[in-house]
Amino acid sequence: MLRCKNLHYATFRSLFLVFTLLIIGSQDAKATHALGGDLTYICVGPNQYAITLNVYRDCNGINLPNTQTVSWTGSCGSGSFTVTRNVLQDITPVCPGGQSSCGPGNGTFGVEQHSYTAIFNVPPGCTDITFSWRLCCRNNAITTLNNPGGERMYVESFLSNTTTPCNNSPVFLNPPTSFTCQNNAVFYNHGAVDFDGDSLSFSLTDCLDNAGNPVNYTGGHSGVAPFGPTIPVNIDPGTGAITFTPNNALVGVLCVLVEEYRNGVLIGTVVRDIQFRVLNCNNTSPVLSGVNGAGIDSIDFVTSACFGTQLCFDIVGSDPSNPGDVLTMTYDNAISGSTFTVSGPGVPSGNSITGTFCWTPTIFDLGTHTFTVTIQDEACPIVGSNTFTYVVNVVTNPNDPVFAGNDQGICQGDTAFLNATTTSPNAVSYSWSPALGLSNPNIPNPEATPPSTTCYTVTLQYNDGCFSTDVVCVTVEDDPPLALSPNGINACGGSALTLSATTDAPGMNFTFTELFGSNNIVPNTVSGVTASAPITMPTAPNTYEWQVEVVNPVTNCSTIDIISLTVGVIPTEPACRNIYASTTGSASAAGNQFDPVTLEEALARSACNLSVIKVATGTYNIDDPLNITSLLTLEGGFIQGQSWLKTSEIGATTINRTTANPRGVLNSTMNLTALEVFGATGFRLQDLTITTDDAIIPGTSTYGIYMNFASEYNITRCNV
Repeated sequence: MLRCKNLHYATFRSLFLVFTLLIIGSQDAKATHALGGDLTYICVGPNQYAITLNVYRDCNGINLPNTQTVSWTGSCGSGSFTVTRNVLQDITPVCPGGQSSCGPGNGTFGVEQHSYTAIFNVPPGCTDITFSWRLCCRNNAITTLNNPGGERMYVESFLSNTTTPCNNSPVFLNPPTSFTCQNNAVFYNHGAVDFDGDSLSFSLTDCLDNAGNPVNYTGGHSGVAPFGPTIPVNIDPGTGAITFTPNNALVGVLCVLVEEYRNGVLIGTVVRDIQFRVLNCNNTSPVLSGVNGAGIDSIDFVTSACFGTQLCFDIVGSDPSNPGDVLTMTYDNAISGSTFTVSGPGVPSGNSITGTFCWTPTIFDLGTHTFTVTIQDEACPIVGSNTFTYVVNVVTNPNDPVFAGNDQGICQGDTAFLNATTTSPNAVSYSWSPALGLSNPNIPNPEATPPSTTCYTVTLQYNDGCFSTDVVCVTVEDDPPLALSPNGINACGGSALTLSATTDAPGMNFTFTELFGSNNIVPNTVSGVTASAPITMPTAPNTYEWQVEVVNPVTNCSTIDIISLTVGVIPTEPACRNIYASTTGSASAAGNQFDPVTLEEALARSACNLSVIKVATGTYNIDDPLNITSLLTLEGGFIQGQSWLKTSEIGATTINRTTANPRGVLNSTMNLTALEVFGATGFRLQDLTITTDDAIIPGTSTYGIYMNFASEYNITRCNV
């Protein structure tokens, strides 16, 4: 859509509608072609620089050659070198479907960017070098210069390589290829960035005809007033953002000086020279909002972010004067690591568009960072646009920090009470991670029951968007292991036994408590990792229990377990009875020659009653130790299939302990035991082979027979 008025085709072949400080020459100036230029450098090695010359050409003028000459001067002398074109691109901001006048295009307007490069090796010892380029002559259509066709275009850059041996100059991210209508507010920024992170200072300066020689401005015009006293041009010295509102048609030149400082010392300069045209037309260029839609028409939009905290905000573009236009938005990618996502429609409604900027600065990003966003409409033949400037000040968190509390220690299964605090009145929300074991990860004081030692990080968000974090560690102490013996066995009423409790480290405290009668505490003595408590079994048949507790005095963590011993009813059968057991017996059998029982059942029936257990030949694999009580005989070597004929052959009757169910404490008293004897007296073992499988768990001991306080016993023809 063409929105021009009072334009005469003889004077203006068409209409450009966007600002970027570059002017297309009019029909009476086709002999000229340069619309602007800049000269920058990048250090690629010691005393070696990649020089880039950008020349912006009016496609309605004469062509540019494939090479240009760049001059240099320094402390060691002067010279020149050739730069070769490696980029040629059409950057005309034509509307969708439109054509430029560049190349094969048949449009009215055309702008090309020609980029020339070369490697320059600094002569040994040469310092304070100025690179320069000049071209004759400027556009005759310029209205702000006297005899513009007699003025040359001259740009330069300066390198101070004494304090910074390998410095990079600022570079320009935004092309100077825009135009505007009179009475239309213009917003623009060259997008100058310095990849070394140096501080940049921007100012309007005289355009030059030659080194140190300003062009001949007409009355009232100058470098700081390039469009005259009635059209003031404002430039932000910290960001380079430019704004002005032209009130009449003109063709003028505008030059910007970019000074580069490191630690307060000037280390380089770059000048950009551009031509700009204001046309007598009526298109109003689209505009962008500030942070999250706040404000419009500002030379800079400023926000702050704390390092380590993600900053995200929306920029809303709109064109209220031309609601039928489709808008586009582009980001100059000036901030490394940031993202910019464009979507629409946004707020306000209508033909708006929204761009979302996100960035998580680090501590190395402290300071001021600038980026630009350009918005364009679809006006024809040349789009209308504005480029707006956004400033992000990366700061340390100004709020009082969060304190997660002191580290805590708990026992397995216990609970720690966390409590995050701050003296800041600006706290908004708390969050804890990981959430494992927490009652609620989104409150300042959750309860923590972690399964193992865990360090929790609390993150506090403040009402200014900043965050603070702190860490508290909850150490989960292991409960001391506890192994008890004897346990789960039959014992003779009135017999003397010693209860034993074992852990994995010395220095533990043990308590034995009767869980019957008066619940007396049983005295014990501790030797190394084992506590011993002598008792006398009650005489009444019953199952009796003792509670055993081991406490680590350092962590106060404890383990409790129960010893259970049974005093059985002595059978009424005559003493010295025989009980027969075989590998094929059953627990419910009669226990005679014709109906034998299992070995385990035979031992249970013979406790403390002078019984003789006759064990058939074969191998008895047992997963738990067999308990030998008082007043019994366990004799092997009886051949079941030969009327229980007796043999004393070694291995005829074998009791083998498997690796299942090891007893004791790992890395301390863990064991595999076949037969165990606790305080028994008057027993006899005969014609048995007793073995154990090889232990699987490292550090496990194997015992054929384990006896504790046994007395008056006989072990005959047993192979252990």
